[in-house]
Amino acid sequence: MEVHYEAYISTFGYPAQAYAWFPGQDENARRTRCDQGSPRERACQARRLRRVPFKLPRSYRLLKADEFSSVFSFRRGASGEFFQLQVRPNGLQHVRLGMVMGKKAARLAVDRNYAKRMVREYFRTNQARFEG
Repeated sequence: MEVHYEAYISTFGYPAQAYAWFPGQDENARRTRCDQGSPRERACQARRLRRVPFKLPRSYRLLKADEFSSVFSFRRGASGEFFQLQVRPNGLQHVRLGMVMGKKAARLAVDRNYAKRMVREYFRTNQARFEG
């Protein structure tokens, strides 16, 4: 038994509609009036509204190249099967975290970013264990 897939597509075009949006009672009730702005304004509103409550603050991270190079030049740390840990005293009341992950660890950037997010979250939730 053979199955044939066919479709009939009309070659006649439909006339352009003057009003594609139906105002009044037919409009989408879930869409509020504040949604109507330029795409840039809507994007800014979305960024302002979306607050991540569980985020490692910037003061707890190593961000600049000279911060990383000072840790690398101190040459104190330990290594294991999956991680190499390097430490340096910082003179602050809290511990700071910086991560470098090469392509040898994970070829895809998605996988590297996921691993870094997991380590960052572990560090954030267990910060008291790293103090001292």
